[in-house]
Amino acid sequence: MLDKLTQSSLNNESSICKQYVLSPIKYWIEHNYQINKKSLITLYPYYKQGDLMDYLSYINNSQNILLQNESFYWDMIFNMLCALYYLHVEMNIIHLNINPLNFLVNNSNQIILTGFSLSRDKNYLINNEDDIIEGDFAYIAPEILNDKHNIGFKSDIFSLGLSLLEILAKVDLPQNGEMWKSIRMKDNYKRVDELYIKW
Repeated sequence: MLDKLTQSSLNNESSICKQYVLSPIKYWIEHNYQINKKSLITLYPYYKQGDLMDYLSYINNSQNILLQNESFYWDMIFNMLCALYYLHVEMNIIHLNINPLNFLVNNSNQIILTGFSLSRDKNYLINNEDDIIEGDFAYIAPEILNDKHNIGFKSDIFSLGLSLLEILAKVDLPQNGEMWKSIRMKDNYKRVDELYIKW
């Protein structure tokens, strides 16, 4: 899957959305013989603005005029949606760990998607029932836990929706518990104001 992303970064594709997906500079697999487990190691460029949550917290604490500008949020949403469009439509990849910490802010203040360690090619998603997919539980889609054969692009859309809810409504998403379950239950939507205000 990372081969696919890296190769696409080398090609001169004309997709406008490609710029919102950060391909790794280098990646490799390391084997930890003590626990008999392989780990994927990826190397990405460094951006001093950090991830999206760090960046929003910084500009919120500095009372930056940027946060009061509605177009900033529309640009942010466009960047995030464009990254998913490129991943889903043009690369046929499901990210499986969409959350604000996997969006970096580059030097031009563009939001760039990263964190592909759980990503899968949609055509080769689940090999067997024992294939474990984990992500940040605050953003994880219900089918990732309950119905692995139903995982698809909608799983990323669900996680993006929760990410935007957290960012735009400034709420603290639960990692577990009744509210966590309620968010993931079909036709059982709790009101946003029942979540804890974050900022």
